[in-house]
Amino acid sequence: EQMVAEGYGPPPVDYSWISMGSSGRQEQFVKTDQDNGIIYANVDAKQEKEVAAYFLRLGEKVVDGLHRSGFALCPGNVMASNPMWCRSLRDWTDTVVDWVNKVDPENVRQLTIFLDFRHLYGEKALCDILWKNVHGKFNDSPSSLHFLAQDALSTRVPLNFFKQIITEKSGDYQGKVNLKAAASIHLVNGLRLFSLREGILATNSLQRINALGASNVLSRENSESLLNAQETLMGFR
Repeated sequence: EQMVAEGYGPPPVDYSWISMGSSGRQEQFVKTDQDNGIIYANVDAKQEKEVAAYFLRLGEKVVDGLHRSGFALCPGNVMASNPMWCRSLRDWTDTVVDWVNKVDPENVRQLTIFLDFRHLYGEKALCDILWKNVHGKFNDSPSSLHFLAQDALSTRVPLNFFKQIITEKSGDYQGKVNLKAAASIHLVNGLRLFSLREGILATNSLQRINALGASNVLSRENSESLLNAQETLMGFR
């Protein structure tokens, strides 16, 4: 309504507002910062500049509204107000291809945020098409999964040689463990990798575990163990 009142008019093409990160997985809690973006329908080259400007302005308005409502701005600027996260379906697909083809540390960071995206508002078909394109790219480039796995394994499990929990050695959190950064991240990263490999569209970790169990990728015993682990960690958090 504000866009129309200010003379921008209604959306020129269909779009999907997406959420990423913990919100994309439906695992955010208390107050969380924003991780969002826009996928808009492809347009002719002569329309691209005008359409891109429209959705970027829309993104700025929603991001500002969310900020004023208590959702902190993303420190990494992963928001629909940033042109990097507000793109056409074609541009999004090309960008993911670039990220996958050149798996450097920065692109891996972008992928770990992006690969939990889910549709929130607008035309869901655009989100679904992008997901199919993403899965197709990873099927064509299985080595990319190995790069993501290497990145996941670079984060150390907080256990010592005797399987005792390693806590913070100093500072305000001495003697404590960051459950998200030290524990949940291992579940989230592992489940994302297996889901990408198997073409599973779910982003929520519990749904991913159930889908992997139903596909016999995980045994019944492992599925139950991982479900309990995820629920326990989320409960503690």
